[in-house]
Amino acid sequence: MRAALRTFLVFVVVSVPVMATAATTGTVTCSDGPHTYDKSCKADDDCAFARVNVCCGDIPVVGVRKSEKKRVESLCPCAGMRACRLGPLVAEDGKSSRDMNGASDVVTRCVAGACKTSIR
Repeated sequence: MRAALRTFLVFVVVSVPVMATAATTGTVTCSDGPHTYDKSCKADDDCAFARVNVCCGDIPVVGVRKSEKKRVESLCPCAGMRACRLGPLVAEDGKSSRDMNGASDVVTRCVAGACKTSIR
């Protein structure tokens, strides 16, 4: 009886929490290094939220200047691989969204010149 030998390639991306480096700049750290983005605003209408692409765990939703949304959402590609189950959307206020698909409970506001997300 021959034992079947299988080899698995595991690709893991360690995601460091999204954190602000200055009041109007945010940083996302991916496997290829840190990427900064613009959070500056004068009014709520200047802001949008972006889902940070993660391969595993909770999905950060961060406040960004509207012009940065697509770029921030394209950072940290997983190349179609998922290392584990994805968790809920988590806003900058630390609360989790109850709406995984539409994110209808995510609110983005301009606070002290920087776009910030929260869950209502």
